[in-house]
Amino acid sequence: MINKNQCGFLQGRSTTTQLLSTIHDFAKSRNSSYATDVIFLDLAKAFDSVAHEHLLIKLRSLGLEGNLLNWLRHFLTCRKQRVVVRGTFSEWAPVVSGTPQGTILGPILFVSYINDIADCVSSNIKLYADDTKIYRELRNLTSDKQMLQSELDCLSHWANTWQLRFNKEKCEAMRITHSHDNSSTDYTLGTTLKDVKSFKDLELKFQTTSPGHNTSVPKLTKPTRSWDTLGGLLEQLIQVLFHCSTIHW
Repeated sequence: MINKNQCGFLQGRSTTTQLLSTIHDFAKSRNSSYATDVIFLDLAKAFDSVAHEHLLIKLRSLGLEGNLLNWLRHFLTCRKQRVVVRGTFSEWAPVVSGTPQGTILGPILFVSYINDIADCVSSNIKLYADDTKIYRELRNLTSDKQMLQSELDCLSHWANTWQLRFNKEKCEAMRITHSHDNSSTDYTLGTTLKDVKSFKDLELKFQTTSPGHNTSVPKLTKPTRSWDTLGGLLEQLIQVLFHCSTIHW
């Protein structure tokens, strides 16, 4: 029911599973001498922007109905909020959007709300809650770049349809390639996306190339020791994952 590429708040999935899958894809492309363009996306105020009526529509499309759907409707709607400053209370105002924070259901409802984001993308897509990245191996530079841009246009339309908004200042693009390739990305999402040479994703810092080497799978910053081989990179990744992730066997 939930997209297989969503790794947030779901049993058996974690930052570990997502990062291992992503690194595998990047390394496989580099071993085949292809570059990969990656787009890192950020939804602005994601959990607070979920429109209740739209969420109920999506829950119905996922097969929820009857008493369960009605219960969720009551759980979401008819909530009120107010502000207290130094003992002075504002008027009560209705809460018309957002998943209830501090609840077990809140994150699951959010994941359900953005579940169909993958329908816009034929490239690879990885999600951890609202942290989203799409990437594509550049076998044909022109056509694959055009496909990624087309998918970004589709994602922009999807966000507008469901009353979400991408934080364009935090959305960035990166090309993973060999150390002699100085080309850059030129994608747009309402405005031109910043082309970066490194990006911190799920507590790991990826770099476009590994300086001084011909291979250029992303280099990780923890631990700080440099590794010359893919085997060393994998060993480093595993060490970092044990620092950053909780794994359930």
